Amino acid sequence: MLIREQGNLIKVLRVEPPKQPRARGRRREHVLGTFRADEPAPHELLAVLTPDEREALASWLSVYREGQARTEVRAMLASAPAQLESLVSALEVAADTMSADEADRVWAQLQAIARTLKGPAIRGRAQCAGRRRRFPDSKISSPKAKSSSSWPNNSVVV
Repeated sequence: MLIREQGNLIKVLRVEPPKQPRARGRRREHVLGTFRADEPAPHELLAVLTPDEREALASWLSVYREGQARTEVRAMLASAPAQLESLVSALEVAADTMSADEADRVWAQLQAIARTLKGPAIRGRAQCAGRRRRFPDSKISSPKAKSSSSWPNNSVVV
């Protein structure tokens, strides 16, 4: 089975082996179905697919849609600093006029943003930034790495 993306359309094809010897034969591709990327796969298409093909299509669609979502999020995050600056300016002006409930709600939202920015992905990236990588088959280790055995020179330090 082949899955092709053509703009906003997704084509699902089944490949048929050649009927003639490999030197002359050419594989045939039969279109099983076409659907829009933002819609679910049609039931008629799913009925034609084998269970393995359905599973492959489902995993392909999940990866495809995750990639699309990441692209949309990147575009939104590009404008985030400007939006945050305008929010800070608006809060400076409106701080005296906000009620306690409104201030608590805004504070809770700001804490949610802070928790998100301190998440494991961000923390892991910050922790790994200063470390040297050690590859499994490499005999080169970090200068600060301690020897794991009692032998004095079991690794080469660069």
